[in-house]
Amino acid sequence: MSGEIDNDVLESQEAGFGHSVGRIVLVVFDFVIFLLEVLVFCFVLKCSWSNYRETKGIQKKSFLHFLRHLPPLKSCFLASNFIILISTGLFIIRLLLPPATTTFQCSLGLKITGPTCYTTELASVYLYLWARQYYLHSSEALKSVLPKWLPVLSKISLILTIGGYLLQIIIIWVPIGGSGDVKSVYKDGACFHSASSVAIFPFVVAFATVVTQTTYVILFYVIVRSLKKANQEVNHRKSNLNWMAPRCLKLAIACIGSDCLTMLFLNIVGQYIPEIYVHPVPRIDVFINLICMLFCFNRKSELASKALSIITKNKGAPKRPLRMSSSHRTTTL
Repeated sequence: MSGEIDNDVLESQEAGFGHSVGRIVLVVFDFVIFLLEVLVFCFVLKCSWSNYRETKGIQKKSFLHFLRHLPPLKSCFLASNFIILISTGLFIIRLLLPPATTTFQCSLGLKITGPTCYTTELASVYLYLWARQYYLHSSEALKSVLPKWLPVLSKISLILTIGGYLLQIIIIWVPIGGSGDVKSVYKDGACFHSASSVAIFPFVVAFATVVTQTTYVILFYVIVRSLKKANQEVNHRKSNLNWMAPRCLKLAIACIGSDCLTMLFLNIVGQYIPEIYVHPVPRIDVFINLICMLFCFNRKSELASKALSIITKNKGAPKRPLRMSSSHRTTTL
């Protein structure tokens, strides 16, 4: 009898040690992701501040004034980036706290750092994509060549994005009983997704993702097609749009592909491995979405030149501000 008890204690200690090592690895992984997200946030903020200084003559202006007068598109990007930072930080804090030991604690941790944070992050990404396509199709250069129904579809996509997000939040937090609850169960010394969570939540999120992202893909595709059909004179006036619309179309497709693969992963393996070990996959998905937003905002060559300019300035090189036309500033960082 004592031998069996000793074996049980030994197995429990080994399992606890394995979970501790796993949590340390997850903390390191999430901290690296967090630093990369901070880097993107600071880079965009630095580029925006540099442009503000050039155009406003700014030595007399405050940073608070700069934040209040950020263009809406930049504000959308920075807000989404900030939400992603907060979500990553919350999960790191959860990993640093003592592990959950009850089903209630597991479910609460899952709802806060899992579905709630993830759906909020995706909603912020989709709202940015909506703002991006809105500024494209509402530009003076494109109004004459776009179909009349495009603004209507744009409004529908915004309603679907907000409505889908609110529906997901209701499903997460409002108990509906039976197999519809999103919860986590405590067993074998760790938290696991319940069968109901694996069954319902990825399906709902995937449905909202596919519907909203499909409308954005259609919007960007119609803009690209309209640009190709426009005559040479019109194309010459909107050369910036010629590269931006196709790039955003490809990135929107990349976003929906990454999101759907993540939902498929959660549905297949979600209930078979501890919940905290499932978390890195959504974190990678959100970071991919963040990078897609960044490159939908600006051209790769411009990003590289601005990064090089920032590095050389920090090394004491003479300041050589980037010069851009006023029309270009409306579509770049």
